[in-house]
Amino acid sequence: MNELKQGIGILETSLTGEPPFWDNFDQIFSLDAAPVFALGKRIDTSREGGVQELKKYIQSRLWFTYRRNFSPIGGTGPSSDQGWGCMLRCAQMLLGETLLRRHIHRHFEWNIEEISPIYERILQMFFDEKTAIYSIHQIAQMGVAEGKMVSEWFGPNTAAQVIKKLTIFDDWSNIAVHVALDNTLVIEDAIRMATSYPSENAVKLIFGEILGENVGFF
Repeated sequence: MNELKQGIGILETSLTGEPPFWDNFDQIFSLDAAPVFALGKRIDTSREGGVQELKKYIQSRLWFTYRRNFSPIGGTGPSSDQGWGCMLRCAQMLLGETLLRRHIHRHFEWNIEEISPIYERILQMFFDEKTAIYSIHQIAQMGVAEGKMVSEWFGPNTAAQVIKKLTIFDDWSNIAVHVALDNTLVIEDAIRMATSYPSENAVKLIFGEILGENVGFF
């Protein structure tokens, strides 16, 4: 039970990036000899160097969180997404991981001594400015077409629908997004989408779900 409480505690701090997340990382993941699966990658934390391998892999994922003092959305709108941008940032991270896999490698790991120009290009697509295709500005304003005012909280489905629309304008990535409504995937729809685009295109499937009143995930 104590191990479970510690695990919950580290999860809570990871959501805010507080120092205890990394301070306790080695301890938490050395409590159990069972392997850890992170985004489909199996990492044996019981072997020497395993915990550090897991830490490096997690730190290599793109992390977008609340920001302030960016240019006002729409020219006169909010200059911070604190308190309302959580699902928009989740959408950015979901899409960012997709682009890393699409353009670099499924299990990409960041190396400060060898920063890929492709990696830099992906990051620029998420800059907090109106000219970046996947910026908080573009996502928030595209949400208006989904019935969400700028600075209004998104649900998982709204975020997924916005991603679907924005990727249409991304000629470099060639990604087609299919949103499975009501947690149901219609195989024929997915096949139709996969075969109606050029062979080099990738199709991303998104399943949106709500847990309780305030928790959503893709």
